[in-house]
Amino acid sequence: MPNADALVVLAALAAAMASAGLRWQHSASLPRGLYRLHGGGPIHRGSVVLWCLDAARGRWAHRRGYLARGDCPGAAEALGKVVLGVAGDTIDWTPDGLRVQGRLIARTAPVRSDGSGRPLTPVPFGRYVLGRDVLWLYSPYTRRSLDSRYFGAVPRAWVRAVVTPVVTGVVP
Repeated sequence: MPNADALVVLAALAAAMASAGLRWQHSASLPRGLYRLHGGGPIHRGSVVLWCLDAARGRWAHRRGYLARGDCPGAAEALGKVVLGVAGDTIDWTPDGLRVQGRLIARTAPVRSDGSGRPLTPVPFGRYVLGRDVLWLYSPYTRRSLDSRYFGAVPRAWVRAVVTPVVTGVVP
């Protein structure tokens, strides 16, 4: 168990990073490392965004241990994902995975249970045509990403920032 001095140092480091507009990415959904947060600005296919779940889903994800405690609704941390679909895109969601504009996206087949064997329920399979105020988010880095496959199209209002890598590929 870490000692109190180490916890104080870690808390101070986290506060300093946040005030400098930086975030440490610790999950496999994006390359691990340091990212800079950019508020506002355009979001397009391929953007990397930091976003929050709604309160009920945030509590669920935190209870299951998928997300650490954070300042998003439901006291969960924000998630970092890549934008796969934007307004006007057609997402076909099948047991084989996601197709955007007819092209199959690698590593997007649904996972039916988490690493502890608990069931995961994807959104219903079908065709989703994205409206102007929603995004389809995913991770091209891991097939076990908690993303739009399980929550559907995400309101743009849930996006906190676009992020860009500063230093990635480091082992935490």
